[in-house]
Amino acid sequence: MSNGFQIEENKSQGFIKLYRSFIRWEWYDDSNTKALFLHCLLKANHESTKWRGQIIERGSFVTSLSHLACELNLTIKQVRTCINKLKTTGEVAHKGNNRNSIITINNYDFYQEKGHTKDNQGTKVGQSEDKQGATNKNEKNIKNDKNKKNNFVAKSFFQKLFTDDSEYQKNNSHLKDLFIEFLEYKTAIKKQFKTESGVENAFKDFIRLSENNAELGRALVDNSIARGWQSIYDLSAEQRKAFKNAQIKNQQMNDKNYGGF
Repeated sequence: MSNGFQIEENKSQGFIKLYRSFIRWEWYDDSNTKALFLHCLLKANHESTKWRGQIIERGSFVTSLSHLACELNLTIKQVRTCINKLKTTGEVAHKGNNRNSIITINNYDFYQEKGHTKDNQGTKVGQSEDKQGATNKNEKNIKNDKNKKNNFVAKSFFQKLFTDDSEYQKNNSHLKDLFIEFLEYKTAIKKQFKTESGVENAFKDFIRLSENNAELGRALVDNSIARGWQSIYDLSAEQRKAFKNAQIKNQQMNDKNYGGF
């Protein structure tokens, strides 16, 4: 069977989205854990299904540790270790034992927004070809446009706040895009801030937690989004230590390179 045929076959089954910020994920360099998480994203149900009388929700799937081990060419112990890592950092939930397991991708709807996937015929879900369907689609688009505008109130306010406040511009401009990224994430999970004071207070907390450092701010935003948090929280003591060690290592490399000239 040719590779081209396999690609076409995969196209007929739809696709998943993968954000570029994935390369900054804390398990990205752990090949086994990364492989398992990607495998889970690909295997998770797009729609709820029934299995042995119970509902397996969208974003979940039924498997077993031994089956995963076989699919990924790992040992059961390695699979269990990877799942435990993903559980501790909030990427997945796991119920079951060695025989039957239900794995759930936390925040699946954030990773894979509805309305952008395709059915087996390659047609957008919910799309209709008759005139009534076209009318409904137009009405839906208008409604979505209105919702989109409403969803970006927090972002618009923050941009205006930054423009109007010279202190923010002078002292915190390096954190602006990072915080906007977090506001867009909150919009995507439909948990956007509802008040101006909420946005400003959250940004002040972000400045404090990041110590006004863009690199630390990047780590805070990535960590909060990866865990599905609705606010930006501090790194754990272990993550703080790893971050500082990485900074020291980078500085030593820079000093070494500079000394070579």
